[in-house]
Amino acid sequence: MTYKSLTIPAILLITGAFVAGACTLGTIDDEGFGGLGGEGGDASASGGASTGGTAATGGAGGAGGAPADPFCQADGTTDGQLATTDAEQGDDTCQTCRKAVCGDLFAVCYADDWDTACANGSTSYNSMEIPGELDCLASCMQDEGAYDADSIDDCATLCGSSECDPDSAGFVAVDLLKCTVIGSGGDDCFDECY
Repeated sequence: MTYKSLTIPAILLITGAFVAGACTLGTIDDEGFGGLGGEGGDASASGGASTGGTAATGGAGGAGGAPADPFCQADGTTDGQLATTDAEQGDDTCQTCRKAVCGDLFAVCYADDWDTACANGSTSYNSMEIPGELDCLASCMQDEGAYDADSIDDCATLCGSSECDPDSAGFVAVDLLKCTVIGSGGDDCFDECY
């Protein structure tokens, strides 16, 4: 009898310690394991050892909070907020013209507070880092001294953002520059921008 009465409490103690240890492995929240991921991820709490049990291991750290890549706009759309095409205080003459003549392309290129490859992707042209495929294309076109569709297409192979396709600028940037230089519906923004 003494044998049975000592064994049952010991088994319960070990089982309880194991369950208690298993409950401290980490938490799952809306962001994943280990809480909100920050710069490099936060570590989860680790389990402790208990009398008669085994040590528990800590949970996985949260996913790192890396900055988002500019939206590549591969299909010419954006899931985010389109930029306004209304003239605003602070717009230069080029922006005002692009909004009026090339409004749809302008709205997509500068969507999400300019967080797109068209407006702010990481590009490199002539060993210079130029933010945005559109500005890279414009720099290349001006260096070439040719303001036509063929020159813009040639420059596209030099101005792809590293976040999307380094071998080619996206068609939103290419089409917006063509609209700016060549025009749409008889209007263009060449004089206002170059």
